[in-house]
Amino acid sequence: MRYDIFMTAVDLKPDILTNNERDTLGRRALVTALRRPGINQASVAGSMSKNQSTISQWRSGNVRPEAHLRCALENLLGIPHWYWMTKEEAELVQRMAEVAPRLAA
Repeated sequence: MRYDIFMTAVDLKPDILTNNERDTLGRRALVTALRRPGINQASVAGSMSKNQSTISQWRSGNVRPEAHLRCALENLLGIPHWYWMTKEEAELVQRMAEVAPRLAA
């Protein structure tokens, strides 16, 4: 899996994000998914046993879902869990993918 396609993204904890971290591929994909017929914040929240305000926070980019909830969103809406990574996180994962074969040798 290639992680170097990221433009921007976010952190593993549901921390309050700074402005430059808010527009992630995960947030964009969530906004798009919420436009599908029959899918809205309330239905996603109900499916995940979360409050609608939680989904709203994710949609606005103020907070990112925790790691296990990213996996749940992948199963529920098809949003890859790694879409929520920050650019810095994605770059680190990519560097480690390049280093790993040398360490194993």
